[in-house]
Amino acid sequence: MRYEIKGTLQDFTYCHCSICQRTLGATFGTYARVVAETFTWVAGEEFIPAHESSPTVFRCACGGCSSPLAARTEDGSLS
Repeated sequence: MRYEIKGTLQDFTYCHCSICQRTLGATFGTYARVVAETFTWVAGEEFIPAHESSPTVFRCACGGCSSPLAARTEDGSLS
């Protein structure tokens, strides 16, 4: 997988919710948010299934190894 961001990062956050803990297998997740329109998959997008992990978040992971790759929130940002 490869991606490109044409813009600036909005912010960095840490999340300790149970969904992030379960998804990442860690006590917290570290995220950098970007405006979705500035983010483009350059290669491998066909191998990245997405699923709704909660009512406000869609997550995508590698179809081969299941590594978490990105999450899109209801406000349209991507992390």
